[in-house]
Amino acid sequence: MFRLALARAGCAPSEAVHVGDSWEADYVGATRAGLRALWLNRHGRAVPAGVESVADLDQVLDRLDGPRAGGPVNRDGSAPRARGARAIR
Repeated sequence: MFRLALARAGCAPSEAVHVGDSWEADYVGATRAGLRALWLNRHGRAVPAGVESVADLDQVLDRLDGPRAGGPVNRDGSAPRARGARAIR
């Protein structure tokens, strides 16, 4: 799944971040594929040392480099894409 998504996006694992709520399928799977992973831990489970986690999706942008509240925006109100970034379709 991760390799296919990366291929479609045209990016390397080091250029991607995966956010998911399943420990095994999302966090472990993404890190094994070489992606940075954020564990969406909505239920407040114990977080192992060295694991990046967020309690809800509103916290994700704060964990990533890029546009923040008050940062640059496009004319349509969207955040500008990082140079070379591609959306997965």
